[in-house]
Amino acid sequence: MATKTKLAPLTLNCPGGAVPISEEQFREFVAPELEDQHHDVEVRGFWQHPVKLQALAVSYTWKDHYAETVTLYGKRSLCSLKESGYQLEGRVSISNVKHRGFTSSQLFELPDGRLFDVAVIVVCSN
Repeated sequence: MATKTKLAPLTLNCPGGAVPISEEQFREFVAPELEDQHHDVEVRGFWQHPVKLQALAVSYTWKDHYAETVTLYGKRSLCSLKESGYQLEGRVSISNVKHRGFTSSQLFELPDGRLFDVAVIVVCSN
């Protein structure tokens, strides 16, 4: 991503399982090339401590213990990282407000049935 453009958030329905998304939306918010996406991690020092992580930022709205919608914010950075088991936790900025966030993954499905596993930063905005 050569230029930094802030996209308006995109909210999609979560029917359970993979989140349906159009190919245009996938290319705009997730990746121009249609492939699985991983976290971009910056590490420092002899022990390779993670200091910064970039990925697609998402937040969920919940209803009866299930995700009802997912909101995509575009690629963001997770800073002030702390290791917590298999995930990383830190702070992510959405609309110039810092929120707690953690790493995870989300499965997306294009209209033609192709599935893509995308590394995400889950934003805890509530």
